[in-house]
Amino acid sequence: MASRTRAAYELIRARAPFVGTDGRMDADIAAVLDLIRSGAFEELLTQWGRVA
Repeated sequence: MASRTRAAYELIRARAPFVGTDGRMDADIAAVLDLIRSGAFEELLTQWGRVA
């Protein structure tokens, strides 16, 4: 996995652990949505010089 992909992956997995079985995912989806709304991914992109 590329280093930038790994950073995004780890950010997500810190809030929504891997799910190996069928089940409800609403809490995981909400956690990732919170990450998006918080600007966490934009911060990563800024670090990589992708967002001005």
